[in-house]
Amino acid sequence: MKRIILTAVGAYALGLGSFAVFGTNEQPTENGATRPLQVAAPTTTNDETQAHPVAVRLEPAGVSSDRTPVPRVDESDLVDAIASALAEQERYAALIASDSHPAMLQRMEQAEAVANVLQARVEHLERELARAALDPSTPYGHFALLPEVAEADTRTLQAVQSWLERFPVMLAPHEAEWLVERHEANDWRDWPGHGTTETVIAYLNPDRLADELPPARVAELVAYYADEPWVFPTR
Repeated sequence: MKRIILTAVGAYALGLGSFAVFGTNEQPTENGATRPLQVAAPTTTNDETQAHPVAVRLEPAGVSSDRTPVPRVDESDLVDAIASALAEQERYAALIASDSHPAMLQRMEQAEAVANVLQARVEHLERELARAALDPSTPYGHFALLPEVAEADTRTLQAVQSWLERFPVMLAPHEAEWLVERHEANDWRDWPGHGTTETVIAYLNPDRLADELPPARVAELVAYYADEPWVFPTR
């Protein structure tokens, strides 16, 4: 009878021990010790308390999941890259050698020719539009409307305009052609004066400029070239 009672008591004690292990908030670790699980603390609202469970992510100690692995490059990667480049080169060589390449090249040349014609047309219309707004009684308007400079491009017209703003005189047709040629050739130093402004003054003649320019502008030129009186001499 005592043996039966002791057996029952032992079984009951073992049952309590198992319940204690499975009911605790600890779990075994690798050393056999226990480690607490992470449990969210309850958050309190106005009249109630809610527990928000937190996802538990178990990771080996000392390892962070945010680390990005660094790719390793070895000779095989270089071999693959070279092989890929050679394959691409062979593909282009095959395309050039194919029968369709001459036709493709011809279409490209035709498209380029059409584009050049359209570009020239646009530039011509831009020049005509700019000329339509000019006043022929002004030095630049008189210059730009001359037939001798009808084919001058926009940059040339702008360059001569800047000269005429500094030396506002009415140019003869041959003078207009000369200024256009000098701008296109950029050979100012090959002419008397050996410089852009000095060459323009020498070509247009200082006496003529003194007669046609406003007195204030003449005074500026005389003062500016006081140390070089041969450029713009006083009268």
